[in-house]
Amino acid sequence: MCLSGEGPLKGKEVLLSVIAGSISYGLNTKDSDVDIRGVFAHPVKDILVGEYEKVIQENNNDTIYTEIGFFLEQLRKNTPSALEVLFTTDPEHVKIRDKRFDPLIEKVLSKKCFYTFGAYAESQILKAKNVNKKSANPFPKERKTLKDFSWVLCYQHSIPYRDWLECCGIKETNLSLCKMNHAENVYVLYNHPCKAGPILDMNINITSVPKNANTAAYVIINIPAYQKYCKEYKEYWDWVAKRNEKRYATNVEKTSDKTFYDTKNMMHLFRLMSLCREILKDGTLTVKCNPILRQFLLKIRNGDFEYDYLMKLANEKSLELKELFNKSKLPEKPDKEFFKNYILNFYE
Repeated sequence: MCLSGEGPLKGKEVLLSVIAGSISYGLNTKDSDVDIRGVFAHPVKDILVGEYEKVIQENNNDTIYTEIGFFLEQLRKNTPSALEVLFTTDPEHVKIRDKRFDPLIEKVLSKKCFYTFGAYAESQILKAKNVNKKSANPFPKERKTLKDFSWVLCYQHSIPYRDWLECCGIKETNLSLCKMNHAENVYVLYNHPCKAGPILDMNINITSVPKNANTAAYVIINIPAYQKYCKEYKEYWDWVAKRNEKRYATNVEKTSDKTFYDTKNMMHLFRLMSLCREILKDGTLTVKCNPILRQFLLKIRNGDFEYDYLMKLANEKSLELKELFNKSKLPEKPDKEFFKNYILNFYE
C-alpha cells in the first residue's frame, strides 16, 4: 500500500479526491466554497487492531475523506453524496482517482436510488413549504400568553378574556381560578385575590378559594390552540436563530414575500430530481449539469420563478419518478456479494 496522505491523512492511502459540490455541478458562483471529497484506506494493521477512522474532516467540513469500507457501505445504500463522489469523472474536478473504482460504476446503481434521491427530494419539498410558511407568517417576538386563548362565557355568547377584564373594570390580581368539574378546559373565576402570581400567563395558576368566595365568571381556555401556538412560536424563532442571514436577505431580495423560498435549496431539489430521473430512466448518473438543466437551475437560484409554480412542477416530477421507478430495469438493490468480494480483493 502506498501511503500518500498528508496532514490528517498521513499514513493512509488516498484513493480518490475530487472537487465536489456546486463546482462539480457547474452551479458555482464567485462566493462558492471549494468542497473536496475523497476516499482513503487505512493500513491493514490499523483495521485489525481497531484503530481506524471512518471519516476525516478538515476546514469546517469543506474537506471530507471517507474510509474505503464505509464509502462502500454508503454506495451499497445508494447514498446520494457517495454516488456523486464516485461518478465525478470530469478531469478538471478529479485530483486523484484509483482505477480500482472503475468496476463500481457498473454495479452500484439500483432502484434504491428512487428512495434515496427521490425521498430526499420529497423532504426538500416539505422543507421548502415550511420555509415559505415561516417567511409569510412571521411570529411577533412578544409571546402570547394563555390570556389570549381564554374566553369568558356570557349567556349564549363568549367574549375574549382581556376584553372582559377591561369591560368590567376588573384587575386580574383580584381574581382566583379553579377548575370546573366534569367540564374540559372550563374554569371558574372567583372574586378573591390570588397571592400566587398571575392566574393566566404561560401556565394556568389554580388556587384554592374560601367557600364563601363569589363567582365572577366562567372561562374557557383553549389549551390545544395555545399548545399549537407555543410549538409554532418555538419553531419559528429557532429557525430565525439558525438561518443564514446573508442567504436569507438574498432570498428576500430575489423573491416577493408571498412567493418567498430558499432559492439555493429549491435549486438543489430540482437537481436531485433530475439525477433520480436519469438514474431510473437511463441507468447512468451525470454529476455536471447539462447546459439546459444548468440554465433552468440557475433561474431558480435567481428567483425567476414563482413559488407556487415550482411546487406544482415538483409534484409533477415526483409523479413521473414513481412511474419511472415502476418501469426501471435496474436491480432492486446493489449486489451485496459483489461488494463483499470487492473489499476482500481490495486488501489482498
